Amino acid sequence: GITFGNIPQEGTIRIVDLQGALVKEIQLTGNPLETWDVRTTGGEKVASGTYYWIAESGGNQKTGKIMVIR
Repeated sequence: GITFGNIPQEGTIRIVDLQGALVKEIQLTGNPLETWDVRTTGGEKVASGTYYWIAESGGNQKTGKIMVIR
């Protein structure tokens, strides 16, 4: 999986594809690390490619890119 660190205790991390379609949404549970199993909300493995992550908490937002290579 892919591990996110230095994240807020509350909020969400959304993973979207290059077209902006939601792939997975992870609810933050207060852990200092959160792991994405590299699967869609439906449980399917995501294809190789580039994805964006958006972490939101309160009114704050951070974004970044993830490369998945299978």
